Amino acid sequence: MAKYLSKFVPNMSKITAPLRELTRQNVCFDWVDEHETSFTQLKHLLTQAPVLSYFDPSKSIEIETDSSKDGLGACLLQDGHPIAFASRSLNTTEQKYAQIEKEMLAIVFAVQKFHFFIYGLKNVRINSDHKPLEVIFKKDLASISPRLQRMRLRLLNYDLCVVYKPGKYLYIADTLSRAFLCEKGQKSDREFNFAVHSVIKNIPMSDERKTQFRNETKNDPQLQVIADYCVNGWPNNKHTLCEFAKHFFKIKDSLTFADGLLLFCDKVVVPYSLRHEMLKLLHEGHIGIEKSKARARQVFYWPGLNEDIETFNKKCKICESNARRQQKESLMLYPIAERPWERLGLDIFSYGDKCYLVIFDSFSNWLEVSRLKDKSSSSIIKALKKVFCVFGSPDMISCDNVPFNSLYFREFAKEWNFKILFRSPNYPRSNGLAEKGVDIGKKIVKNALKGNGDIEISLLQYRNSPLKHIGYSPSQLLMSRICKTKIPISSDLLKPKLCENVQDKLKNRHNVYNKYYNRSARDLQPLEANTDVTVYNHVQKEWEPGRIVTEHNSPRSYLVENQFGDTVRRNRVDLRRSLNEFNPTSGECDDAQVVLDATDTCNSDNSHDESGRHSNHSQRPEVT
Repeated sequence: MAKYLSKFVPNMSKITAPLRELTRQNVCFDWVDEHETSFTQLKHLLTQAPVLSYFDPSKSIEIETDSSKDGLGACLLQDGHPIAFASRSLNTTEQKYAQIEKEMLAIVFAVQKFHFFIYGLKNVRINSDHKPLEVIFKKDLASISPRLQRMRLRLLNYDLCVVYKPGKYLYIADTLSRAFLCEKGQKSDREFNFAVHSVIKNIPMSDERKTQFRNETKNDPQLQVIADYCVNGWPNNKHTLCEFAKHFFKIKDSLTFADGLLLFCDKVVVPYSLRHEMLKLLHEGHIGIEKSKARARQVFYWPGLNEDIETFNKKCKICESNARRQQKESLMLYPIAERPWERLGLDIFSYGDKCYLVIFDSFSNWLEVSRLKDKSSSSIIKALKKVFCVFGSPDMISCDNVPFNSLYFREFAKEWNFKILFRSPNYPRSNGLAEKGVDIGKKIVKNALKGNGDIEISLLQYRNSPLKHIGYSPSQLLMSRICKTKIPISSDLLKPKLCENVQDKLKNRHNVYNKYYNRSARDLQPLEANTDVTVYNHVQKEWEPGRIVTEHNSPRSYLVENQFGDTVRRNRVDLRRSLNEFNPTSGECDDAQVVLDATDTCNSDNSHDESGRHSNHSQRPEVT
């Protein structure tokens, strides 16, 4: 401090020479009259002109404040020249304040001490070595801790600008805070007492609820430890604290214990015994997780509040049954076919009280639509034989479970040497090839019948039309030639010609599908056996309890025990993890499905009605 003010003291080096002699090495420290005279003269000069100057209202003002362990210091400066000094000691209660509260108290002390210098002036600069105070003065009054609120209330009459200045440059304030006067802190005035009591009284609680919180806080051993730290001071090292107290140590500057309640900023810290009740009140309207969190942050606090809200909301059976559908997963495409008629998609749709079988080739997009007498396996096999006798049998077909999973149809597949790929029940995307064929076939049938046209002519026109992504028609891809129609055509165009670069074009199409579809897709985590889940009911449009039995050999498919004790097969997108324990009940299941083994799964009939939706078959297969 003396060195900082030396530029205002004449003959400073001569006066302090005896004192500087004592600071040299190999000099015995022996305080004699010469040193006492030099020290007394120096103190006198620092408190007289020209070190202290007269106050000039036309010049800008700076106030330096600092707080030490036991005292406060402040200095009023103009153009770097001290105008007034102030310091005092901290009383027993103030010594237990957090450091940020001591630094704020130093500002309050300085402002009140220099009231007649700064009252009415604009933009008075306050230099403090506690950087968080810069942010505290920019926050709303309601968003800081009650004790800091009370201190800021006492500063509302002044226009202050708090600026951070490192402590090593606060020469005067730092010295005064350590060499303070024995003057104790002033007693609180009426405004201050009003602010203290208003923090508690303005908490929106009834008297009965406040009494309940006080009693439970008193009986909560963990909160009592935190309350004791708030009153008597926190340890300097958090590693000496218990595990539960380490979390509160991070927010100790915002904690206050008053009137038997522990407060975090302006929110009540809820005792452990009342947390479940608060969660029930919070979730009374069955609002979502994020809204529950936002509402909770407005009114109360405890460690792990967000996790407890998530767990409580996820365990709510009402919210669980009415939850939204899960986000779509990324595409899992079938391998690209290497030749025509390698993989076919089969499905059935209904229009005008008539049933039609759709056969769609994955390589050439060749479409066959055959009229069926009924939806039995025998009628389907009869229609397939007529097609296979022309084009031959495929390597594999992808289809629904019913009626293609019947014993009769599986024997037909074995006899004709092709493999059956069953899609996930209630998940049409897993058989997109057949769904696309149904969409095209139904449109052809509908337009032909309404226009008194011929379905065969419409199919012929479709088979001769070039595909957008390849540039060849289905007839060219399947038979390497264009079919002759009513439209005049050159004989040269009817000659067979091999299609070029078909594999590359199909690969590019797959890449484009992947790119755009996967933009909004997210893969779900795999499920393990005995995991409690909820299963989406496509009829009731809600989630029902279930449990994973095992993983199916098909991708993203699982065998699940539903609430009626039946074992069904479901896609991962129709399964959601549940925190509630699964308890199966007896009774009939309206959406019951049968699993014969890991590869043969029965499902409700997924045929298409006139609107293109799936209609459920009334027949219920045997449950195993």
